[in-house]
Amino acid sequence: SKAAAYVIRHLEETGLRPLDADGSWFQEFEWKSSRGPQTAKNILAVRPGRGALKDQAVIVTAHLDHLGMRTDAGPNEDAIFNGADDNASGVAALLLVAQALGQEQVSLPAAHRTVIFASFDAEERGLAGARHYEQHPVWPLEQTAAVINFDGMGRLRMGKVYASDAETCPILAQAV
Repeated sequence: SKAAAYVIRHLEETGLRPLDADGSWFQEFEWKSSRGPQTAKNILAVRPGRGALKDQAVIVTAHLDHLGMRTDAGPNEDAIFNGADDNASGVAALLLVAQALGQEQVSLPAAHRTVIFASFDAEERGLAGARHYEQHPVWPLEQTAAVINFDGMGRLRMGKVYASDAETCPILAQAV
């Protein structure tokens, strides 16, 4: 809850608004855990596009959830599931993109795509938040031009920056 409040506060500060028409930042859904049904909440925000491209979106994602504490840890073991390489760093990147777009709003081209910021929940449990969004999109998937996912940030492969799926997107491969 504290992490979600932090993310929402920073999204608001960049001028974003909730994606849902009812004004809620959350897309709630149920998922099954070993403790029974749980409620999870994706955070969805939008920076509206303009002109001929406004009906197309780019979705920027990261996941907010954390596994929490291990129940099987021994008395001398660290029971916290540490996840900065794909939780904290991915959300930080998402917030930095939101901040950069907020600062550049005046200089954006007359026609630009809508940018949706999605901080998914229950990702540590089988990508439940992303799957829920895919099955219940708030923005039509056929109008989604690209998804930029910041999960797994902080991990290098053989000392090099790695962008998965860069081979299917020449623009991304060139940028990386």
